[in-house]
Amino acid sequence: MDARTMTLLVIIAVIVGCVAYVHPGVGVALVVAVTVVAFVYMVFKDDDERNRRQ
Repeated sequence: MDARTMTLLVIIAVIVGCVAYVHPGVGVALVVAVTVVAFVYMVFKDDDERNRRQ
């Protein structure tokens, strides 16, 4: 991951954090969404690494 991607992710995380702080209901939905996306990312990343080794 390069520096531009990391900077963009940090900026988005700060904005989302502010919205979740102001509107707690949105925060709960975001936590669920982020958890699902993180799980799917881990599954696909693991699958991608297995394909590279073969």
